Amino acid sequence: MKVTLVNLDKSNANPPLGLVSLATVLEKNYFEVEIVDAGKGQKIEYESCDVLGVSFATVYANQAFEISKEAKRRKVTTIAGGPHPTVMPNECLNLFDYVIIGEGEWVLPQLLRNIENNKKCERLIQGIHGDLGSLPTLNFDHIPNIESYLKYRAEGLFCERALSWMVSRGCYGSCTYCQPTLQLLFGKGIRMLPSERIKQDLNLYINKYGIEGICFHDDTLTWTPLPWFRKFCNTMKKLELVWSANCRIDTVNKEKLKMMQESNCKLAHFGIESGNEYVRREILKKGSFSNQQIIKTFKRCDEIGIMPTGYFMVFVPNETKETLQDTLTLLHVLSPYRIQISIFTPFPATYAYEQVKDRIKVNDYSKWDYSQNCIYDPSQEFSAEEATRLYHQIKEQITIEVKFNVSYFLKRLRHVHSIKELTHVLKTGLTLARKKWQ
Repeated sequence: MKVTLVNLDKSNANPPLGLVSLATVLEKNYFEVEIVDAGKGQKIEYESCDVLGVSFATVYANQAFEISKEAKRRKVTTIAGGPHPTVMPNECLNLFDYVIIGEGEWVLPQLLRNIENNKKCERLIQGIHGDLGSLPTLNFDHIPNIESYLKYRAEGLFCERALSWMVSRGCYGSCTYCQPTLQLLFGKGIRMLPSERIKQDLNLYINKYGIEGICFHDDTLTWTPLPWFRKFCNTMKKLELVWSANCRIDTVNKEKLKMMQESNCKLAHFGIESGNEYVRREILKKGSFSNQQIIKTFKRCDEIGIMPTGYFMVFVPNETKETLQDTLTLLHVLSPYRIQISIFTPFPATYAYEQVKDRIKVNDYSKWDYSQNCIYDPSQEFSAEEATRLYHQIKEQITIEVKFNVSYFLKRLRHVHSIKELTHVLKTGLTLARKKWQ
């Protein structure tokens, strides 16, 4: 049986780790499998596969639906999985033959055997949140353009080749824009890959792909138990790989940051979201940490040599001019090494969606992308249209104002460790200077 797994993501930021894991598991179970990077323009060869699986987020749902229609027209069995099918299974069952909710590695092989043997089975399959140590080492050779991913991530860590990877699944958080989706995908709590497996797998990736860095794509790596995290840091230190990770303000302290710095962590990505403490605590359910804790953590990172990144959201539910200004003020105070500003997007089945579903103005899933369009009316002060216009204005303005200042460049220069890094900083400065004075 020939199985084709389709990746619709257009970004080079991260390889499709879920599909790579599925492909590796199917390979171990003696299925012929390939990954098609359709998001990068690779053509789907319908005539050469028996089963076609598509994993997709909401923004790619329309495209996934069209692919399934074409596959079924050609008598190819279709399977849907990933975030959108997990939270909208009934919608997807109207277009796909089978839908897997959550993690598919422990159920997909049996489903394929049933299909191969013409055995009747349920169309909606509940995934299993299994032991990560039982999964085989990811075989990135299944990705046709792995080199583009390695080079893209390397630029951010100022090395030649870097890989995106995950060593844990799940999150303890209750953020309204993520939950209960993450719990449906990965279960409650956090499961980690055993320390020895991490060392074993990384050694293989170093030898096979020549990597010098790792971008850990885990939802919150610093929320893992301290004994495991300490072993993890020791492994990274011995392997001499530079790395980055997603963190939370309330899951790091002086000791943990020092461990990270000593094990070659270069970038710590923090989800700040709003600069208003009430919004962060009561509306987004992000946590009870204060703005002063955020400022202190960013300062500590700067002092010990970790570059902090800030993730922010604007036009959250009930946003006012005052709460929006609070976010922009905090962003200027932090002046992070990197900034990601997104439009708050209430994805289907999240707590946020239930709060604002009556205010949603855009039904076209392709516009639910959190970086282009506001799909709902945030408040009486901001309509969806005005929020979209202001978002793009704010994004361009912040990029220039925050990065084009003396304190930003002084902080960046303190973290420069090579000619390549220095060149990057100077080029960025020149580009922003031109924009500022145009």
